[in-house]
Amino acid sequence: MFEGRNEKGKFVKGVWQGGPGRPPKALEDKYRTIFSETITPEKFRASCVQVWLDSVGKKLSQDGKMVEDPSSTPAARVTAFTRLASFALGRPVQPILVDSADGDVLARFREMSNEHLDVIVAEAQRIVNSAEKR
Repeated sequence: MFEGRNEKGKFVKGVWQGGPGRPPKALEDKYRTIFSETITPEKFRASCVQVWLDSVGKKLSQDGKMVEDPSSTPAARVTAFTRLASFALGRPVQPILVDSADGDVLARFREMSNEHLDVIVAEAQRIVNSAEKR
């Protein structure tokens, strides 16, 4: 038997301390360098602002003011908010299940009216705003 493993060869919880992990490969380092050279902090900030604007159904006018985006849809806002939350909060460990959704949760959302989805997006925005104030 190997140290830290059980009779089936699996690691035993609390015994195996692990190691430093696999060091990044040279190719991954090259990709990081290319990404950092191409996507400057200013470009990344602009992308983040755009995702946030998409999540609240807004856009910037020619004079730089935030205005309603007439092409925004509830589905686009939910998608943008999901991307933003996924980046900021991480993916949930266990998916959230809606009690009244017997099947695919996404199918349930597709059945909802735009007005109902707007309420959900507004509530999500309220939660984000209250978290930012802390």
